[in-house]
Amino acid sequence: MDDEEPPAETGRSESPFEVRSTSFDWARNGQPSIAVVEAVAAVTGRDTTDVPPLYDFLNPDALDALATVRGGNTVDDVRVEFTYDGVEVSVTGDGTVTARSE
Repeated sequence: MDDEEPPAETGRSESPFEVRSTSFDWARNGQPSIAVVEAVAAVTGRDTTDVPPLYDFLNPDALDALATVRGGNTVDDVRVEFTYDGVEVSVTGDGTVTARSE
């Protein structure tokens, strides 16, 4: 029989929430506003039709205008962060949407 001691505590408390995140490259796959809805649906395990409308939280046309320039090109120095249906969302001008949910 081994007399191994259990590992020492690291001092970190474990959260009762599971943090889930996903990223989409909207520059390749469409508008930022559409990618936001897809990312939130993905991290919450819902269909895109089951999440509330984005316009209830912010203006999707304004988001698209901030993160893109004429012709759909990206604006690298832009970053927009907001909460959408309890999910932390980040949209960057390089074409990435990240959604994080607990």
